[in-house]
Amino acid sequence: MSFMKIALLSSFNADLLSRWLARFLQEESHLQTTFYVSGYGQYQQAILDPESEFYRSQPEIVILLLDCQDVYSDLIQQPLDYPLELRRARVERELESLWHAIDLIGKRLPDSILLLNTLVAPLSPPSAFSNITPFTLYVVLSLNIMPD
Repeated sequence: MSFMKIALLSSFNADLLSRWLARFLQEESHLQTTFYVSGYGQYQQAILDPESEFYRSQPEIVILLLDCQDVYSDLIQQPLDYPLELRRARVERELESLWHAIDLIGKRLPDSILLLNTLVAPLSPPSAFSNITPFTLYVVLSLNIMPD
């Protein structure tokens, strides 16, 4: 039986997901796993601190799950309080922060595989999903391409 260390970093409580994933991998692939799961909303702290339990666990796979409703909660809850230019600036800051986090993980865990879900940018009030603008497509596409 093979063994794998997995880190699950998320903007939400992912304890149940890690248990389900561990059971699934054991049943389907006969793979034993140990998980590091970041605390609720603590993914950034885990990534930024080079002495964190996240890095000490030396995961082979890092799963970064970010829910746009957590990351952009203020924009989603009060969308009319933010003009389009402020929403764009906020999305750009979040993308910059995300690239920085990916870069840190890559440098500190060079042999790990990083899996990242996609953030949907809340650019068009009153709903983050009411229409797709060219800027939204840029954001989604840019998450799939590493910057130079």
